[in-house]
Amino acid sequence: MKAVIKGAALGAVVAALAVVAVYESRSGLASDPGGVVVAGREREQARVPPPLPAPAHTAEGAQPAPSAGIAAGRPEAADAEALRGALAAARARTAALEQEVARLKSEVADERALRVEVEGEAPSWPPAMPEKYSADNLRQNFEAALKELGYDGEVTEVDCTEYPCIVYGKLNDHDGTQLDQLEQADALAMYRGSANNTSAWGGVKKDAQGEHKEAIFGIAVHPREDDEVRKSQITKRLTHRHQQFWDAIRAQKEENPAP
Repeated sequence: MKAVIKGAALGAVVAALAVVAVYESRSGLASDPGGVVVAGREREQARVPPPLPAPAHTAEGAQPAPSAGIAAGRPEAADAEALRGALAAARARTAALEQEVARLKSEVADERALRVEVEGEAPSWPPAMPEKYSADNLRQNFEAALKELGYDGEVTEVDCTEYPCIVYGKLNDHDGTQLDQLEQADALAMYRGSANNTSAWGGVKKDAQGEHKEAIFGIAVHPREDDEVRKSQITKRLTHRHQQFWDAIRAQKEENPAP
């Protein structure tokens, strides 16, 4: 089909090269009943291409003639081979990436297992917690205990980012017995019988009033656990949380040493 159209176009070009000279008089192209009449005072050239022949129809079931590109030997087979090569390369890259992902997942799993072994894993919160263990009640009750005993101290933070909550605070003029007395204060009587985990860091503080002993404490108060596995889980995680807090306090003191 393309060969037929190409031949017809070539014939049109040859016919178009026939030049008809038209002078001052009005003339028609008598050779072509459907020609163009040209009028004017200047010399012009009229090119009238003949109509294109109708495309040839192939017999039923016959295949059309191959295109000029295919007849000239266009490398379709080479293109297909190149595509197969590109597909094979893509599959190889995908396989390599899948292996790398599997390796990274294995490393993450190993690191997580090691972290859980060292730091513990955050325990789930009990389905129902008595209101006395809420952050607001813990703060109010511990502040009331400090006031009851007349201690120079304060509650600085109640950390409930995970179970159980930890009450952090500080005591000035600490002599080593005040924490025990704090836990026996009447304001904290509601927590007797509960489990608690206490950690304290002591040192000497220098300020405008001179040098005095200071204790920074962290006390976790929560309902007792009957499940030994869960009890161990809570203890390990609290130890890690206390350590994080003390590391932060130590770093802060190193950055801002006392004058």
